[in-house]
Amino acid sequence: MFGLAVSGASFDRRYLGTDTRAVAVALGGFVAGWRLRKGHRSDQAARHLESLALGAAAILAVAWWRMSGTEPFAYRGGLL
Repeated sequence: MFGLAVSGASFDRRYLGTDTRAVAVALGGFVAGWRLRKGHRSDQAARHLESLALGAAAILAVAWWRMSGTEPFAYRGGLL
């Protein structure tokens, strides 16, 4: 997404491209798979993961509230 933003690709291409959206799906799948392996994680590690998820949700809520849909920051690493 960063490379597309720097190269001047359109907003639609940066936001709706399969390759740029796949990153979010892959990261979500990785975190879900990591969490499902609970037998290999301590309860403390699970609590840390849940705390990180709540923190990320709070940051995302603020971003939705404060940023416009075409904010350049979002496509230069802000969505990560």
